Amino acid sequence: MLIHKRRNKYYMKLIIAEKPSVAKAVATFLGSSVRHDGYFETKDYTITFCYGHILEQFGPKEYLGRPVNINDAPLIPEKWQLKVKESALAQFKVIKSLIAKASEIINLGDPDREGQLLVDELIEYCNYKGIVKRLWLNALDDETIGNSFKNLEDNNKYVNFKNCALARQRLDWIIGFNASIVATKKTNQLLSIGRVQTPTLSLIVERDLKIENFKPQDFYEVFVDIEHAKPFTVKWIKGDIRTDEENRITDKQAAEKLAGLVKNTTGKVINFESKKGTSKAPNPYNLAKLTKDASDKYGFSADAVLKLAQSLYEKAFTTYPRVDSEYLPEEQFENSKKILSNFDLPKTIDFTKKHPSWNTKKVDAHHAIIPTVKKAAGLGQDEQNLYNLIANRFINLFMPDQEFITKLIEIDIKNNIFSVKKKIITNPGWSNEKSQDDLPNVKINDILNTLDSRMESKQTTPPVRFTDGTLIAAMANIHKYTEDDKDIEILKEVKGIGTSATRANIIETLIMRGYIQRQKKNLVSVDLGRKLISDLQVAENIKMLTSAHLTADMEEELKLIEKGEKTIEEIMGKGVLTTKELTASLKYLPFSIKGVPYNNPNAKIIGKCGCGGNITEFSKGYKCVKCESIVWKEFSKKNYPVKLPSAC
Repeated sequence: MLIHKRRNKYYMKLIIAEKPSVAKAVATFLGSSVRHDGYFETKDYTITFCYGHILEQFGPKEYLGRPVNINDAPLIPEKWQLKVKESALAQFKVIKSLIAKASEIINLGDPDREGQLLVDELIEYCNYKGIVKRLWLNALDDETIGNSFKNLEDNNKYVNFKNCALARQRLDWIIGFNASIVATKKTNQLLSIGRVQTPTLSLIVERDLKIENFKPQDFYEVFVDIEHAKPFTVKWIKGDIRTDEENRITDKQAAEKLAGLVKNTTGKVINFESKKGTSKAPNPYNLAKLTKDASDKYGFSADAVLKLAQSLYEKAFTTYPRVDSEYLPEEQFENSKKILSNFDLPKTIDFTKKHPSWNTKKVDAHHAIIPTVKKAAGLGQDEQNLYNLIANRFINLFMPDQEFITKLIEIDIKNNIFSVKKKIITNPGWSNEKSQDDLPNVKINDILNTLDSRMESKQTTPPVRFTDGTLIAAMANIHKYTEDDKDIEILKEVKGIGTSATRANIIETLIMRGYIQRQKKNLVSVDLGRKLISDLQVAENIKMLTSAHLTADMEEELKLIEKGEKTIEEIMGKGVLTTKELTASLKYLPFSIKGVPYNNPNAKIIGKCGCGGNITEFSKGYKCVKCESIVWKEFSKKNYPVKLPSAC
């Protein structure tokens, strides 16, 4: 243990990282590190690490000291208590012993609200009262780490970040646990309800029902071939024909008559446009858009994308992945040439080109995902595929803009308007798009001959089922599925429900709960999930559990905490009132879900527990009627056969 002596006082600088890989990267940067059980030592620092949250909130049973029943809800802790996770006990002992010796601690949680809380709560739990600083790392390459050490800040600067995360954690606890307790006890079916998971489930259920209830409608399109040195084809867009709300012709006979009317006649050009335009490369990735592209191109699940992106980050090849931002700090622009030097670049690359995504004002806690200065090597195929997406997106920022011409021709044929519009790429620039200029230049009032015409029968198509990628995008853009104007604006600003760090896990949770399942690339709701959403949408005041309203309302309050304008206690007061109203309403809700009760007096006794009590079977598992221990039939997405335990 490196405890230095200065002026007869012992001191130790202790860095607490959120995960081992980050601790290792920092230890390697600092040089001459020695690995011990649970920490690293260098000349000037001791570096320990967490495994995510070391601490967790007490559960309802721990607050009560007995099993929970429906009359306990709403359960609101008078004093919030944390405990050490059983899986983290050994590492906690290491961290606690190091904190006891530290004269200065550096918080190296991930650069977000949750990362701030994760380390801060541990420091407070161990009653440390000394100096605490903050090391904010968006990437793990040596240059970024070095610059961050030069800019260490007082940890108190981020106290509102911690308070935001803590308020969110407690609000989710009181709403989620109480709603789940009531629903589970009323239905005798283990049910989980949450501020993010339930609206996400609702998105899937509503999409599936639209698909399954969809009735295709016939409609018709009429095309006409135009005689010209560059022949072209136009499509009907307007005329004295009845259409549906989407301007589609639904009368087959009318469409056939129109096709005959405009064949082998003349038409007059009433509008011609030829406009030059440019298109800049898209912004660098945030996690939601990276997930969508990786899902579309490679079929990766959201969980797989997050794990691959995390691996690339921990190997210091890309920056921090759990981000919502698509922007980059302008002060890092000069570093981009070093990053680009790792790639085989096209001749058209321009190192001086400053894409609009370089905008410090639009960067939140952390910037978009980009490569680091460390050259990638030794990657598996999936890692390489994801790295290529990130790298190419970054390289494109320095490529020329795409240049194009948009041509539009509108022709009046027998008092019906036909048109054709096309984007013609003149310089692909950053893109790989190519197109031919097969539309002529015409003049207004030109008279052109029509040749053949045809009517094509079409059918409306249902929406497509969600995939991991499209569901993550929907969660990030939940405002598009929201009706309340105020909620829409808030949800736009906070970039949806969940966070980049949690959305993939929400999908896996819904699968584990038995609410949805994967069918190839698609995510499809099953009976239990559909019944839950249907039940919760019966009453208006409960329906909010299936929408993003709770998130919008909460985020508006959390912003005030982040600004220092409200306290946790003030926010929690409002959350408690909401919880009490929801709980009361849920108790009167006539659920359609009916499971086998835990304490069914008619349940078949299938064996003896180690405590001597009888083991009975219910819908989701097995329960000892004496000690009330439960063994689930399904755990971590795996089904277990009936196997009587010798002890509970």
